[in-house]
Amino acid sequence: MLIYDIGGLIASPQGTIDSFDVEELITLPEQDDPLLTEPIRFQLEFIKLRDEVTAHVSNLAASCEMRCNRCLITFTAPVVVSTAERQFWIHLPEGNHAEIDTSYQIDRKHGRIDLNQMIREEILLHFPPIPLCSESCKGLCDQCGTDLNKSSCACAKPEVTKESPFAGLKSQVI
Repeated sequence: MLIYDIGGLIASPQGTIDSFDVEELITLPEQDDPLLTEPIRFQLEFIKLRDEVTAHVSNLAASCEMRCNRCLITFTAPVVVSTAERQFWIHLPEGNHAEIDTSYQIDRKHGRIDLNQMIREEILLHFPPIPLCSESCKGLCDQCGTDLNKSSCACAKPEVTKESPFAGLKSQVI
Protein backbone atom coordinates (compact mmCIF):
# COMPACT_ATOMS: atom_id res chain seq x y z
CA MET A 1 0.00 0.00 0.00
CA LEU A 2 1.23 3.43 -0.90
CA ILE A 3 0.26 5.16 2.35
CA TYR A 4 2.82 7.48 3.93
CA ASP A 5 2.99 8.97 7.41
CA ILE A 6 3.54 12.70 7.00
CA GLY A 7 2.53 13.86 10.48
CA GLY A 8 5.99 15.34 11.05
CA LEU A 9 5.96 17.09 7.69
CA ILE A 10 2.62 18.79 8.41
CA ALA A 11 4.13 20.35 11.53
CA SER A 12 7.28 21.44 9.65
CA PRO A 13 7.84 24.91 8.21
CA GLN A 14 6.73 25.77 4.68
CA GLY A 15 9.23 24.55 2.07
CA THR A 16 10.30 21.40 3.95
CA ILE A 17 10.96 18.43 1.65
CA ASP A 18 10.96 14.69 2.45
CA SER A 19 12.35 12.36 -0.24
CA PHE A 20 12.01 8.61 -0.73
CA ASP A 21 13.03 5.93 -3.21
CA VAL A 22 10.05 3.61 -3.54
CA GLU A 23 9.96 0.00 -4.69
CA GLU A 24 6.71 -1.75 -3.92
CA LEU A 25 4.61 -4.55 -5.36
CA ILE A 26 1.04 -3.32 -5.62
CA THR A 27 -2.19 -4.56 -7.14
CA LEU A 28 -4.42 -2.12 -8.96
CA PRO A 29 -7.89 -2.34 -7.40
CA GLU A 30 -10.32 -2.30 -10.32
CA GLN A 31 -11.27 -5.48 -12.19
CA ASP A 32 -10.34 -4.04 -15.60
CA ASP A 33 -7.02 -2.57 -14.42
CA PRO A 34 -3.84 -4.04 -15.87
CA LEU A 35 -1.89 -6.61 -13.86
CA LEU A 36 1.44 -5.31 -12.58
CA THR A 37 3.99 -8.10 -12.95
CA GLU A 38 6.78 -6.69 -10.77
CA PRO A 39 7.26 -4.01 -8.11
CA ILE A 40 6.82 -0.42 -9.24
CA ARG A 41 9.77 1.90 -8.73
CA PHE A 42 9.84 5.69 -8.44
CA GLN A 43 11.30 8.65 -6.60
CA LEU A 44 8.91 10.49 -4.29
CA GLU A 45 9.13 13.94 -2.75
CA PHE A 46 6.68 15.51 -0.34
CA ILE A 47 6.90 19.30 -0.28
CA LYS A 48 5.17 21.19 2.55
CA LEU A 49 3.34 24.32 1.41
CA ARG A 50 1.02 26.62 3.37
CA ASP A 51 -2.30 24.73 3.07
CA GLU A 52 -1.16 21.64 1.25
CA VAL A 53 1.51 19.02 0.75
CA THR A 54 2.63 18.42 -2.82
CA ALA A 55 3.45 14.83 -3.76
CA HIS A 56 5.93 14.80 -6.65
CA VAL A 57 6.58 11.43 -8.30
CA SER A 58 9.37 11.02 -10.85
CA ASN A 59 10.79 8.17 -12.92
CA LEU A 60 7.95 5.77 -12.20
CA ALA A 61 8.53 2.42 -13.88
CA ALA A 62 6.06 -0.46 -13.93
CA SER A 63 5.70 -3.66 -15.93
CA CYS A 64 2.15 -4.49 -16.95
CA GLU A 65 0.62 -7.58 -18.43
CA MET A 66 -1.27 -6.60 -21.57
CA ARG A 67 -3.24 -8.29 -24.34
CA CYS A 68 -2.26 -7.47 -27.93
CA ASN A 69 -5.14 -5.83 -29.80
CA ARG A 70 -4.19 -7.61 -33.05
CA CYS A 71 -3.24 -11.21 -32.15
CA LEU A 72 -4.69 -11.42 -28.61
CA ILE A 73 -1.55 -12.89 -27.00
CA THR A 74 -0.64 -11.79 -23.49
CA PHE A 75 2.67 -10.00 -23.13
CA THR A 76 4.49 -7.82 -20.60
CA ALA A 77 5.46 -4.26 -21.44
CA PRO A 78 6.87 -1.33 -19.49
CA VAL A 79 4.82 1.69 -18.48
CA VAL A 80 6.91 4.77 -17.69
CA VAL A 81 5.79 8.00 -16.05
CA SER A 82 8.50 10.66 -16.12
CA THR A 83 6.80 13.01 -13.65
CA ALA A 84 3.49 13.49 -11.86
CA GLU A 85 2.35 15.82 -9.14
CA ARG A 86 -0.70 16.18 -6.90
CA GLN A 87 -1.60 18.59 -4.15
CA PHE A 88 -3.02 17.10 -0.96
CA TRP A 89 -4.94 19.60 1.14
CA ILE A 90 -4.08 20.04 4.81
CA HIS A 91 -6.95 22.51 5.21
CA LEU A 92 -9.42 23.23 2.44
CA PRO A 93 -8.96 26.79 1.21
CA GLU A 94 -11.65 29.40 1.83
CA GLY A 95 -14.34 29.85 -0.78
CA ASN A 96 -16.04 27.56 -3.27
CA HIS A 97 -15.18 23.93 -2.46
CA ALA A 98 -17.04 22.59 -5.50
CA GLU A 99 -13.97 23.21 -7.68
CA ILE A 100 -11.61 21.33 -5.37
CA ASP A 101 -10.96 17.62 -5.84
CA THR A 102 -11.55 16.36 -2.30
CA SER A 103 -10.11 12.92 -3.13
CA TYR A 104 -6.69 14.46 -2.50
CA GLN A 105 -7.01 15.32 1.14
CA ILE A 106 -4.64 14.37 3.91
CA ASP A 107 -5.97 11.98 6.53
CA ARG A 108 -5.44 14.49 9.35
CA LYS A 109 -6.60 12.10 12.05
CA HIS A 110 -3.70 9.72 11.30
CA GLY A 111 -1.36 12.18 9.53
CA ARG A 112 -1.18 10.08 6.35
CA ILE A 113 -1.29 10.51 2.59
CA ASP A 114 -2.67 7.69 0.43
CA LEU A 115 -0.97 7.69 -3.00
CA ASN A 116 -2.75 4.58 -4.32
CA GLN A 117 -5.32 6.49 -6.41
CA MET A 118 -2.71 8.90 -7.78
CA ILE A 119 -0.35 6.10 -8.86
CA ARG A 120 -3.23 4.08 -10.38
CA GLU A 121 -4.36 7.10 -12.41
CA GLU A 122 -0.84 7.80 -13.67
CA ILE A 123 -0.26 4.19 -14.74
CA LEU A 124 -3.60 4.13 -16.59
CA LEU A 125 -2.91 7.50 -18.25
CA HIS A 126 0.43 6.23 -19.55
CA PHE A 127 -0.88 2.82 -20.56
CA PRO A 128 -0.77 2.41 -24.36
CA PRO A 129 -4.22 3.06 -25.84
CA ILE A 130 -3.78 0.18 -28.31
CA PRO A 131 -1.41 -2.41 -26.80
CA LEU A 132 0.58 -4.28 -29.45
CA CYS A 133 3.02 -7.13 -28.84
CA SER A 134 5.15 -5.57 -31.63
CA GLU A 135 4.71 -2.92 -34.30
CA SER A 136 5.01 -5.63 -36.95
CA CYS A 137 2.25 -7.83 -35.46
CA LYS A 138 0.09 -9.21 -38.29
CA GLY A 139 -2.82 -10.12 -36.03
CA LEU A 140 -5.41 -12.83 -36.63
CA CYS A 141 -7.08 -13.80 -39.90
CA ASP A 142 -10.53 -12.23 -39.77
CA GLN A 143 -12.05 -15.30 -41.45
CA CYS A 144 -10.46 -18.37 -39.80
CA GLY A 145 -8.70 -16.90 -36.73
CA THR A 146 -5.19 -18.15 -37.57
CA ASP A 147 -2.40 -16.22 -35.86
CA LEU A 148 -0.72 -14.70 -38.92
CA ASN A 149 2.51 -14.14 -36.94
CA LYS A 150 2.97 -17.93 -36.66
CA SER A 151 1.59 -19.18 -39.98
CA SER A 152 -0.34 -18.11 -43.04
CA CYS A 153 -3.79 -19.30 -44.01
CA ALA A 154 -5.53 -20.17 -47.28
CA CYS A 155 -8.44 -17.77 -46.80
CA ALA A 156 -9.28 -15.45 -49.67
CA LYS A 157 -8.02 -11.98 -48.92
CA PRO A 158 -10.56 -9.18 -49.36
CA GLU A 159 -9.99 -7.04 -52.42
CA VAL A 160 -8.47 -3.69 -51.53
CA THR A 161 -9.81 -0.82 -53.58
CA LYS A 162 -7.74 2.23 -54.32
CA GLU A 163 -10.82 4.44 -54.43
CA SER A 164 -11.09 7.03 -51.72
CA PRO A 165 -13.77 6.39 -49.08
CA PHE A 166 -14.96 9.93 -49.87
CA ALA A 167 -15.40 9.30 -53.61
CA GLY A 168 -19.20 8.99 -53.23
CA LEU A 169 -19.35 12.57 -52.00
CA LYS A 170 -18.47 13.91 -55.46
CA SER A 171 -22.04 13.28 -56.62
CA GLN A 172 -23.36 15.10 -53.53
CA VAL A 173 -21.46 18.35 -54.15
CA ILE A 174 -23.78 21.14 -55.22
